[in-house]
Amino acid sequence: RGNTEPARHEDVEHATIITNASSSLREILDAALSSPNGQGILTNDDGSLRGVVALEEVTRAVRSTKEQ
Repeated sequence: RGNTEPARHEDVEHATIITNASSSLREILDAALSSPNGQGILTNDDGSLRGVVALEEVTRAVRSTKEQ
């Protein structure tokens, strides 16, 4: 079942937190660009985890809106 030791701070890849999943595309892009691993953590308004977004996903969304 893999390693059952508790995760240490240095074992965790850090990501920029996007505090609201309804943030603008520009805010999400900024967060993903400024994240050390190119990912942002999406949260709901109540702070619960909604998901993770990768920089590649955000840039695809930006390109898609430019094409419309």
